[in-house]
Amino acid sequence: MKYDISFENEFVLIILSGQISPLDYGLVAKDLVNSPLWKPNAPVLIDYSYIDLSSEIGHHAEHYAMAVAPYKDQLGDGRLACVNTNPADYGLGRIWQAFMQSMTSLEIGIFYTYEDAMCWLTEKETP
Repeated sequence: MKYDISFENEFVLIILSGQISPLDYGLVAKDLVNSPLWKPNAPVLIDYSYIDLSSEIGHHAEHYAMAVAPYKDQLGDGRLACVNTNPADYGLGRIWQAFMQSMTSLEIGIFYTYEDAMCWLTEKETP
């Protein structure tokens, strides 16, 4: 798996590509929270458009969430938006979302489009 983490003005963008495993996913989380630019609670967008999830099935979603869970405190309780453009990948993302929300304090949204994800990720909360 390849990945790129970039710190934008209002959010962090992570682009994943190739085959992925829970171990890889944990390494991405570790690299994110260990970056000197990382701030807990920062909004994060993960682009799954280039990832190959063809060998993944629903019960693997828990393993991916477990790989991120050790970084719960360092991640904080910000928003995490995921773009899954493939309908099957979107479904896997929703399963993963349930596990992640039970193992972390993150608010997670799964979206088909980058535009919808960005709108949700950067919307200002009303009192």
